[in-house]
Amino acid sequence: MKWAIVGCGRAAVVFHLPVLLEQPEVERFFVFDPEPGHAADLVAASNGRAVAVTGAEEAIEAADAVSICSPNSAHAPAIRHCLQAGKPVICEKPVAVSAEEGRLLAPLVQLLSGHRAAVNLPYRFQPIFRGFKSALSGRPVERITLQLQTLGLRTWRPKSLWYQEPAKAGGGALIDLGVHAIDLLMRLLSADLLLKKCSVDRQPIEERAELELEHRCATTWVPVQILLERSNRRANMMLTATMRDGTEWSANFRSGELRHSGALVERTPPVDAYEGVRQFVKSCTNHDQATPAPMVDALMAEELIWSAYDSVR
Repeated sequence: MKWAIVGCGRAAVVFHLPVLLEQPEVERFFVFDPEPGHAADLVAASNGRAVAVTGAEEAIEAADAVSICSPNSAHAPAIRHCLQAGKPVICEKPVAVSAEEGRLLAPLVQLLSGHRAAVNLPYRFQPIFRGFKSALSGRPVERITLQLQTLGLRTWRPKSLWYQEPAKAGGGALIDLGVHAIDLLMRLLSADLLLKKCSVDRQPIEERAELELEHRCATTWVPVQILLERSNRRANMMLTATMRDGTEWSANFRSGELRHSGALVERTPPVDAYEGVRQFVKSCTNHDQATPAPMVDALMAEELIWSAYDSVR
């Protein structure tokens, strides 16, 4: 099997290449990056299985499946090329850098939905999330809060600083981290989320954002709060549900601890950060049980994010 990697920055090196090197079925990589040195670094790390090519289209046409790890503004054009060429594709989030771009791409993604088009959303595969969802099943919820904080560029150390360029990034913490957060909430609560308020610390590239949403549950609306920060002193991800009986369920994604009103209920080791990519690769190598995150799910999350941006810009 032949694989293309379009964009050879940190995401390609950290998340995609290690998973692909695990798969004996993937015999050859075709890699492209506008910066030849980035492509050369990935070729050097590929154990002799990769070759650099001179364009994204060339890489896509030569491959059986594709990883898109380029700057955000290059995602949608590459996805469109892959789907029109009949190539399964996984993309780093976000799928698009504007609501208009996402809506133009959505019909093609929906037409070719399922394993053919996926996004790297690893948090949905964490065992702690399944435990949290099961704990809430059938119980009346008063309020949901999700906190997602990362260390940002201090530890990510990207090969280039396009994250700080509005035209290439599309935004900051809200689009960078918000897709993960909203994807989890849509899987927990369904897609019935209504935006009430959004605030950001600065524009056009915010480092902190807060979303206030509401979820329709039967005849009532449950408030949902999302707190995002990508320049925090420590990484943290916590999902908390306050119940109508006054108790509280919390899921700590870093420790794998599920607690009920402070008491430890269970501790499940987190799966590694590669699982989103691994599920897609398995779906391309005849693993029937693979469940990659469909690209249409990411587009639904991004639609809410673009509405949030519209409210503050």
